[in-house]
Amino acid sequence: DLPSKFGEEPYKKLFPGQSHITYRFKKLEAGISTENLWWGPGWKNALIMSYNAPGFLHASFKTVKPIQTKIGQFSGQWIGGALSESGILPPRIYSAYNGSFLYQPKPTDNRFMTGMHLSWQPKWTPDLTIGYSAVSYFYGKDFKSPLDLIPIFSSGNKAGLGAFFASYKLPKEKAEIYLEFGAKSPNFRRAYVAGFRKLFPTKHDAFIQFAVELTQMQAQNAE
Repeated sequence: DLPSKFGEEPYKKLFPGQSHITYRFKKLEAGISTENLWWGPGWKNALIMSYNAPGFLHASFKTVKPIQTKIGQFSGQWIGGALSESGILPPRIYSAYNGSFLYQPKPTDNRFMTGMHLSWQPKWTPDLTIGYSAVSYFYGKDFKSPLDLIPIFSSGNKAGLGAFFASYKLPKEKAEIYLEFGAKSPNFRRAYVAGFRKLFPTKHDAFIQFAVELTQMQAQNAE
């Protein structure tokens, strides 16, 4: 669902924005929200969740403070929600090129998504963060089991995205290096985000930031 323009008339819509209702208990928080989510170490780009579009209504269960264990700190979030279409189709929905349709209308059944984001700071290297993010998208008719709420068990007609990431901070140098590598199922298109940033002190306790980030995303098959 990616209309080239939102119809022929003025487009008006009221969004709830960065709203949430949550209940916090010690280091955990649960509730519903329409806030944007950013998962991953990237500064300009993220492979799984980013601020590219308005947030959507979702349930959320997450840590608000890291959970301490014998092997380090763990943080995480699980979300689940419904996705809605724009209701506006492109002007030419059955245009063909080389015998294939450029766009075909999607089914109008209920659409859902579920996602998880986990990170670990090892006890032995506290400046290192390692993690994994994943989401799964599916129509209501493809919901078969409670395991479908956990994106790592995506199968059948579900589409999924997953990415491993790592970042390493150098506090004395006021610098950070990071990498995120992910893939999309079922056709396993791959992508990565890699970057480095550093602060250089100036007068009056101010800083100049130098940052470099490279993002590569593999195109879909032409067929």
